Amino acid sequence: MLTGEKAKSQLALSIERTHFANARCYAEINATSLWQTESMTGSRAIRPVEWLNSVFTYNRPGGVPVNELEELVERFRPDSFTWYLGVMVEEPDMVRRSLLDFGFVHADTHVCMTLTPENFKTKADIADFEVICMSEEYQVRDWLTPTEVAFEFPPDAYDCLDTFVRSDLETTHHEPRFVGYYRGQPVSSCSYFVHEGQPVIYWVGTLPEFRLRGFARKVVEAAVAHCFSNHNAPVALYATEMGAPVYKAIGFEPLYNQYKFVYTPVV
Repeated sequence: MLTGEKAKSQLALSIERTHFANARCYAEINATSLWQTESMTGSRAIRPVEWLNSVFTYNRPGGVPVNELEELVERFRPDSFTWYLGVMVEEPDMVRRSLLDFGFVHADTHVCMTLTPENFKTKADIADFEVICMSEEYQVRDWLTPTEVAFEFPPDAYDCLDTFVRSDLETTHHEPRFVGYYRGQPVSSCSYFVHEGQPVIYWVGTLPEFRLRGFARKVVEAAVAHCFSNHNAPVALYATEMGAPVYKAIGFEPLYNQYKFVYTPVV
């Protein structure tokens, strides 16, 4: 159980480091280059996948100088790119002001939520619905079916992710992935990633025609139970507005907000 602001701050930092490590891991599927300067860290994707064109940290006082932002425009042209403003960014108010003044747009707010075992609430099983933890290669496409629709993958991103997941499945410590089947059809999925002992749930998605039926909740419950059986840490995730009510019902509680700013250079 989290007690005290210091413990919460340390947990928030651990979660956000895991978030960056996860992006770094998935960068391998997209020929992405990671880069770091004295003041910032980010990634640049070869293929146009926005969430891999990102800045993650900034640790220079007084906001972001215009010349650094201009260099980023040159680096990312002609693609849009994302700046994640979270707990790894020093002086977030100054950085936010710099981004908005330059032309970034606040695109979204993700709520980082955490869950401890004593707050974990499960619901009764759903008839004709089962969740499996993926272990066989033939299940990869079942996991990708709801994932690609929910996250609107372009065709080349799907192929790259398919290759990555299959190769990851062959490793000893592969990322746990969960598929929910309704009457034998894969309709919902998620996974979780662990970095330095901190698990974070990702890729929660359900086919549109099967939403609002409790399927996403059940796959997340399965992932949470797996986390608690294998890791001694609170489980975390980043919630969208659509997903937050589901996670609150399971017992997740808000920890901090991560703000997503997007800039599209003029071609």
